[in-house]
Amino acid sequence: MPVDDPSPPLPFPSHRPAPDVDGRLKMSRAPDGGKLPPQETDAVVFGLADDAFLCRHPRDDAGTNGATDASQPRGGLITKFEARAVSLAKLALGRRSVVWDIGAGSGSVGIEAARIAADGFVYAIEKNPADAAIAADNATRLGVRNYALCVGKAPAGLGDWPTPDAVFIGGSGGELAMLIELALTRLRPGGRLVINLVTLDNLTRATSALDAAADAGVASWEMVQLQAARSRPILKTLRLAAENPVWILTATKCATAAANEAARFAVGVGVGCDRGSSAASIALAVETALTVGGIGADAVSVIASSEHKADEAGLREFAAGQGWPLHFFAASELDGVTVPNPSPQALQHAGSASVAEAAARLAAAGGDLLVGKQKFRGADGKHVTVAIARLSTTDLTTAPSSTSGAV
Repeated sequence: MPVDDPSPPLPFPSHRPAPDVDGRLKMSRAPDGGKLPPQETDAVVFGLADDAFLCRHPRDDAGTNGATDASQPRGGLITKFEARAVSLAKLALGRRSVVWDIGAGSGSVGIEAARIAADGFVYAIEKNPADAAIAADNATRLGVRNYALCVGKAPAGLGDWPTPDAVFIGGSGGELAMLIELALTRLRPGGRLVINLVTLDNLTRATSALDAAADAGVASWEMVQLQAARSRPILKTLRLAAENPVWILTATKCATAAANEAARFAVGVGVGCDRGSSAASIALAVETALTVGGIGADAVSVIASSEHKADEAGLREFAAGQGWPLHFFAASELDGVTVPNPSPQALQHAGSASVAEAAARLAAAGGDLLVGKQKFRGADGKHVTVAIARLSTTDLTTAPSSTSGAV
């Protein structure tokens, strides 16, 4: 959510979706709030055919190829049956599992996961509005009610989601390494991360990230290359036509991962706040953001903000009370940092398109974000925005030491 965005943050309480907010969340519901009408596939929990799902054809940019007509499902942006079956098996879902579906596409994996985890919940995100609309329609048609869909680009918004038992990544929007790291941070010990890949570039990125996690004792992983062929009619007999190969990567978070994580990384916390925000409001916001990321306060090595906040007494009081170094960055420094959620409001008021996220990354010596910006409103009515980034090395001497305004 943008810094200083006037709309409220989008909460995701455990096992329940948030209400619809500005069209960003779509949940499958019966029109009268009761049980959805029986579907032809209700008896099937696992193993739905591809044509049970509507989907947008990749060549149809407008998404108007008849995908909204339930009588004419189309092939295209969907995890195909064979890859879906193996992926769902690798997720090792239980009846009460909480599942993240990142890059939901037409919703096939997440919706079938919701049918398996009937007393759990699936939280899905898809950046393409046309695909998201079709996924929501698929969930309704297939009688799935424990499924919520956000329209947006991950990792934005994932910080609000509850701790998952399993995470599926079907699309990454160019943020694959960051999403793998975030998923392994947020997964419960013993939880599964399953990734579907079709390009060599992404395979290289994913294996590198998973190797790093394995070396750190965070997760173990394995890979399957799936090459399926489907029968096709030819004259009076059948031939086999090859489907595109898919790499299915499965990581299992180690039971001791929490202790290993705490030992191997430190974080920088970026803060943006309204003028006159109290130390108590800032403390509550930072504490909540750390909880969202599953990060202990002892991992914080530095807190940072914009030089426009250098005279904020509440911010200085909070940092001093925690014993954390406090650094302030010039607007030009903040504006040079790539962040997932730039804000026109922040640009107008602080001279940079990001405060919390950019300050967190600068404080963390350019490290990746673990928790994207979270917006909170304190008891004093003031808004505080917080983001958290992992230091790019555990050597704390890489934290900023000569930044203008450091205290």
